[in-house]
Formats: sequence, C-alpha cells, structure tokens
Amino acid sequence: MVLGIGRGDSAVQRIGKDLYPLAAFRRYLDELQGYLRGASVKRGDFDSRLEWHRTVDQPKVPVQIAATGPKVIELAAQRAEAEKEMDRAKERAREQARREAEQLAEARSERHAELAGACKRLADQLKASAPDQFIVRTGWSTSREEFIAKISTRQLSPARTLFIELDRDDDEVLARWTTDVGNTIELWRLLEVTTEMLGEMVLQIADQELWDDATAPPPYPTRG
Repeated sequence: MVLGIGRGDSAVQRIGKDLYPLAAFRRYLDELQGYLRGASVKRGDFDSRLEWHRTVDQPKVPVQIAATGPKVIELAAQRAEAEKEMDRAKERAREQARREAEQLAEARSERHAELAGACKRLADQLKASAPDQFIVRTGWSTSREEFIAKISTRQLSPARTLFIELDRDDDEVLARWTTDVGNTIELWRLLEVTTEMLGEMVLQIADQELWDDATAPPPYPTRG
C-alpha cells in the first residue's frame, strides 16, 4: 500500500481553485508522516491518533509525492531523505534494543549459574558442619531452569525451614521462611541477588542466638 499526495497543480486551476501554498503543504506532509508513524495530530479541537498503530508490528505506509514544479520536487526529495533517515534511526534503535536484550539475558543466565553454585556450596557446608542439626536438600529441575535448596533444622527450637528457588526463565529468586514463629516470603529478580545475600540467609538459619527469643523470622537481606 502506498499513499499518494500532491498540491493539485493544474487540476485545481481547472475548477477555479488556488494552488495549495507550499509552506502549508510542507506542514501537512510533516503532520501526515507523523500521523502514519503513530503520532498525535490536532484536528480542530480533537487529538487524532492511529490507536492500533501501537499494537501491531507493521511498517509505516509509504507516502509518494506527485510533483512537477522545482520547489515541490525539492520538497519531495527532502522528505524522502528524511523518511529514509527515520527508518535508519528506527532500525538502529531496534538493533540496540535487541543487543541489550541479549546482554541482559546472558547476564541473568550467568547470575543464575553463579547463585545456584553458591547456594549448593553453602548448603553443603552447613550440612557438613552440623549433620545432626540440619536436613539439606538441593537439586535441579529436569529442565535445569530451576535450582532449589531446602534447609530444615533438626532438634533445634524454634523449628525452621529455609526454602530458596532460583528460576532462570522467569528471572526470579524466591526465598521463604517456614518456622514455628511465623512464615514469610520474598521475591527478587536474579540480578538483584548476590551470593552474599544467600550466605546471609544460610547464616541466619544456623544462628541459634538469633532465634532464641525470636517472635518472627529475621528480615531478608538486602543488596549492600
């Protein structure tokens, strides 16, 4: 589909009309091109916009200018070059967004692997340090998208369980306390969590003095 437009030239003269002024034609072209790109255009007291434009991934309708005189030909050439530059800028922005999305996905994947390794190491260290006091379960889902660690106390009061789930595809870290003094839950994005935060939670479940007079689970760590 192509949208054609012109000033009228001799056609309007045949019906006793004046040519559309060049300055007004230039403004109209600019408004038309913006409108076709999804911008709002004033039509009297009403702001008109192609509302569907933001919901579909379709190229802008090209505009072809019918021109005979030198000034309109020059205007058409200028506007054609401006449209090409707009398309180039849009493509550059699209490519930049694609690269940034790839970099973010790579960073999340790396953080997921880092956190999973640290979580298993910390849980195993806790189990090795006091095998009679802690029950530790760690493992991957069959898709290896999720790593889960569950640490529960044995013969300690109050009884408490720390559950940690690292979900790569959902970009989510879930931590949950289930204890005799209450239950709490916290959610983070992968890049919001550090290995130090995981270490702090493991230390919390092991610190008996922290729990002796507790009336609620300890607050979740924050990134320093």
